[in-house]
Amino acid sequence: MGPKTSGGGRGGSTSFDVASARRKGASPAANGRSDAIHQKRTKLHAARNVPAQPADAALKDGELDLQAFIAAREFEIKSLEQSMATSKAVSTSRAFQKVPRGLRRRTASHNPKRVPRRLRARAKKEMAEDNTPVVEPRRRKPRTTKARIRAETAKRIGLLAARKRREKLKQAADLSRDGKAAEITGVVGRKPRPKIRRNQLNEPPKPHAKFRRRQINKTWLPTHLWHAKRARMTEPKDPLWRFAVPLTPNEKIYRPTHRSQGERGTMIWDMSYMTTIGLYGNAAGIERVLKRVGILEESCWNERGRRWRLGTRTWCGMLSKSVGDSRRQMCPATVLWNPQTPESSDGEDSKRKQRQIFLRVHPSAFLELFNELLRLTKMENPRLYIEDLRFEIGSIELTGRKGEVGDGLACDFELLFGLSKAQHEEPTPSDAVVAEGDAMDIDRDEPLASRSDIGTHPLKLLRHISKATFDGLIASPMTSMDTPNATMNVKISLVARGVVSTCARIYRLPSMPSRVASSATAEVPSTLPPNNPHAVALPHDLRNQWLALADIQSSKRLQGSKRPWPTDMEARKRRLAGELIKQHIPYPLEPPNLRHVGGHPLVPDADDLIGFVTAGSYCLTDGRGAAMGSIAASKVLADVRDNKKEGRLCIVRNAGENVGWLARWDVL
Repeated sequence: MGPKTSGGGRGGSTSFDVASARRKGASPAANGRSDAIHQKRTKLHAARNVPAQPADAALKDGELDLQAFIAAREFEIKSLEQSMATSKAVSTSRAFQKVPRGLRRRTASHNPKRVPRRLRARAKKEMAEDNTPVVEPRRRKPRTTKARIRAETAKRIGLLAARKRREKLKQAADLSRDGKAAEITGVVGRKPRPKIRRNQLNEPPKPHAKFRRRQINKTWLPTHLWHAKRARMTEPKDPLWRFAVPLTPNEKIYRPTHRSQGERGTMIWDMSYMTTIGLYGNAAGIERVLKRVGILEESCWNERGRRWRLGTRTWCGMLSKSVGDSRRQMCPATVLWNPQTPESSDGEDSKRKQRQIFLRVHPSAFLELFNELLRLTKMENPRLYIEDLRFEIGSIELTGRKGEVGDGLACDFELLFGLSKAQHEEPTPSDAVVAEGDAMDIDRDEPLASRSDIGTHPLKLLRHISKATFDGLIASPMTSMDTPNATMNVKISLVARGVVSTCARIYRLPSMPSRVASSATAEVPSTLPPNNPHAVALPHDLRNQWLALADIQSSKRLQGSKRPWPTDMEARKRRLAGELIKQHIPYPLEPPNLRHVGGHPLVPDADDLIGFVTAGSYCLTDGRGAAMGSIAASKVLADVRDNKKEGRLCIVRNAGENVGWLARWDVL
């Protein structure tokens, strides 16, 4: 009694399907693809089919035949195991298909060495089973004259190198046999780098002899070898700005790029093709030259620009030059001073002191700016000089959420609450105590030390309060907070534009300057001097500037409705008189900070920092940016008690940026 197959095939095509396909006039290519898909489905169905025997096979004259029953079950078990193995072999992909998409090559299916080492044994086995020809480039015979000459030259060079190597080994063996040390003919060191010429254009560095002919009319970036295997480069005889620049990746999809730049990780881009010009000399001469090329903002040369002149900030803007009685823009640039110690001042000594400044511009505008700076430096006394640093300074641009490095770009709650970071000390290995909860304290016989002995992490001192607790503190003005390090979770809704990200800073509105007691002899109201000497950099009406943004958004909603003209004659006369005596502005005033940060009000300092953003994005439901964060309850309680509307307004600034956005917070 032979085994019977259980179940019917689902992938087979009927004669009606074939006839309908013929009537539709399918193309031969489409028929070929459909046949391949049909064969693949049939093969997969046959591999997953498990042969079985019917139950009546074990019955003989109405009685159970024990030998037939055991043989039938044995057959089914073997069929199941064979079907599992066959189905696994059919459904799985080949070894070269296991390689990540970014590392796949067209020759990987014929060369097992093109796959990772963990898959080479499997690739060789699959190729042996399928009789796939193995490609070995070293044994391939050249087919063209150029390839044959190249192969012969490489063989000849290899023979000469091997002969020279054998001669050196023989000489060393002879000297060691005679007991003499090898003579040193001279000092062996690296080749000296060419000196950078002042006030002249520099030549590109001399490349390696192996790649010299490929860089006759262009220069490679430091990451050229990496990009050449993974991106489409510029044409060899048509470089971009005299550099071999990668244009597009070889990948057919851009999803990993968008993910790394927007949500995950960091995207790195080689910006070494951007040119750099160095300007050296006394600080006073450099200031005059920079003003002549368009850096005329007062904020760059007063107290507000002190950090920029110290080298901790960069200036980005348009450079220009004077043409007759007008000025013509040249190019956008980034200007960075060589960092200087904060103890240095802007007095007479600093004017005589030598400073360095770097200007980074696009390579298409390099020659025009270089010639303009060369003309301006020749007019200075003492003389300034410039250097062409195109081939000396490289740069890499990092974009993404994790692209910001360094201290101060994370959620620093220790700074927010004034906690000491050095309060937590790790126990040394010589101590006989182990921190509580350590995974290695199971087999120790020594008693565990208390938390007060080994120190407590500052973040463990923070306490969370609920919305009900905060509402109770607002309702009772005489009640004070028992816990100074109290935080609460808030939802942040931006009032106008802007999108915030993780680790963004949350500031409260800056307070108004406090007034002194009125006096009969005082002619103008005065204010108390600020306690912080650095607070003078912020304008006195900074709070009003931020509140004006909230008033602008509310006024836009009522823009269509105008105040009706009164019907009473006396009311009309009063309104007409008010408009006549009203002081008219002869010209529209310029918004504050229009030339510095595009008209945005300045962000408050660290004294008004109240919390950090934990997650933020654009909310499609509200049509504006939204975020979640944690703020210090003690820093906003007094403002909310004074004014519930203005007390819940805040300023959100992304880490690494200098522009803030007005928002409103609500306790969750």
